[in-house]
Amino acid sequence: MSGPLIGFTAIQGIRPWLTALESSRNLQIGIPPNQAYLWSLPGIPARTYFAMPLADASNQFIRSLVV
Repeated sequence: MSGPLIGFTAIQGIRPWLTALESSRNLQIGIPPNQAYLWSLPGIPARTYFAMPLADASNQFIRSLVV
């Protein structure tokens, strides 16, 4: 993450919501994360990023490329 930030959000307790989403189940990532982080940087077009902790993330990423 680099600054200056124009927005930052941290969310916790989202696992029940993610579990209920069909698109989340289609990802086949196992137990969905329970938290997420979003941040925005200045500029046009807007630069917005997000991150979520995921068990075995590097292998999950590789599997998503193969599908």
